[in-house]
Amino acid sequence: MQITVKWPHFGAEVRNSVDNLKTRYEWFMNWKDKDLDYTKHCAFIDEAGFHINMRNNWARAPAGTRAVVKTAKTRVSSHLVIGAIDSPAVIHIVLKKPHPKPELDTVAKKKRKGNSGKKRGIAQANNNEGTQEDDTSVVD
Repeated sequence: MQITVKWPHFGAEVRNSVDNLKTRYEWFMNWKDKDLDYTKHCAFIDEAGFHINMRNNWARAPAGTRAVVKTAKTRVSSHLVIGAIDSPAVIHIVLKKPHPKPELDTVAKKKRKGNSGKKRGIAQANNNEGTQEDDTSVVD
């Protein structure tokens, strides 16, 4: 069997579960035979979510199949776009963002030790050997 590396498609485990597929099928069979002109009398509402917590950007799968990674839950609330569309126009679009995190103090919590005015260099490391001092005293 040949395995390839691909970009994964993340999806919730319950999205294509047996119970969920049965519910969708029953809902479709209820509305299939009704006399409903969806081009004039319906508004379509859709929700699109963005997966913020993507961990890996690649996955392995057999050649010729899609790499699907099932995620149990999200750690952070995701952004959602909710839209309502009617046949003549777009009715309403909403972008739901998570609440912003509180800002941390801009001051560093751990202060570094200051230099206290001392010059650092090679001369200080060699016990001041090889340094020259200016003699500016006045000679009488």
